[in-house]
Amino acid sequence: MINICEKAKAFSLVQIKALLKERLSGKATGGSSEKSEVSASVELTSSNFDELVLKSKDLWIVEFFAPWCGHCKKLAPQWKKAANNLKGKVKLGHVDCDSDKSLMSRFSVQGFPTILVFGADKDTPVPYEGARTASAIESFALEQLETNVAPPEVTELTGPDVMEEKCGSAAICFVAFLPDILDSKAEGRNKYLEMMLSIAEKFKRSPYSYVWAAAGKQADLEKQVGVGGYGYPALVALNVKKGAYAPLKSAFELDQIIGFVKEAGHGGKGILPLASSPVVVKTEPWDGKDGEIIEEDEFSLEELMGDEATS
Repeated sequence: MINICEKAKAFSLVQIKALLKERLSGKATGGSSEKSEVSASVELTSSNFDELVLKSKDLWIVEFFAPWCGHCKKLAPQWKKAANNLKGKVKLGHVDCDSDKSLMSRFSVQGFPTILVFGADKDTPVPYEGARTASAIESFALEQLETNVAPPEVTELTGPDVMEEKCGSAAICFVAFLPDILDSKAEGRNKYLEMMLSIAEKFKRSPYSYVWAAAGKQADLEKQVGVGGYGYPALVALNVKKGAYAPLKSAFELDQIIGFVKEAGHGGKGILPLASSPVVVKTEPWDGKDGEIIEEDEFSLEELMGDEATS
């Protein structure tokens, strides 16, 4: 019995030492059924900062810290909690200034922790001066999100540059193929565009883009996504990076499209592969006017048929 007790004490001592070690190293120490949660805050360095933050359209809030800083250690669990709660809405990142002094110098960081907000104007970050609690950081981030979201837009697909800018990096690019201007006239086309703009507004916090092309203007793209003939208007959800698309199979109406966008955001159904990277050609942008029927010169039957018409 004594041996068993001694072994139990020894085991308990090992467990206590391990727990103390975890606490001293800053790891989560939840109950036996609780797993340590990985922070959603992104580790930023001089090698990835420009690509992830400055070239991004997302709102970024970045902490510049030093591992030895007492205030930084106190902030750490609050920062982790805020980052995890804001995941998918606002991006939080952190820079270890002991390891990367170039970023510290670049953004004139003079004390720790320094928190900078990289909003719509990435070249001019502003300092966060609120409370260093998760709830305060979250509230501030969501307020900033409202003011830093770019206004929604639906862009005419007039060339490969537009395709690259709007669809190249978007999680989903929604491409609307609208009827020929002679079929819908300006009034009808504008109604379609207003509807697409209202959808872009509804989902403006999602990493989506919206473009449109008139019937037949982007023939290769139409062919690859199965659009054409009399099937206008049409809509497809396109992921250029993955080479895949999904067509709207219901009516081109507001409620149906909203449902389609939501479904596409959750992975979608009926996803199909693109045969190859679509060829997008340069076209003249729509001038906003009704189309004009080009009158051809009249020819007499004799001119068309030549001598056969009189023989």
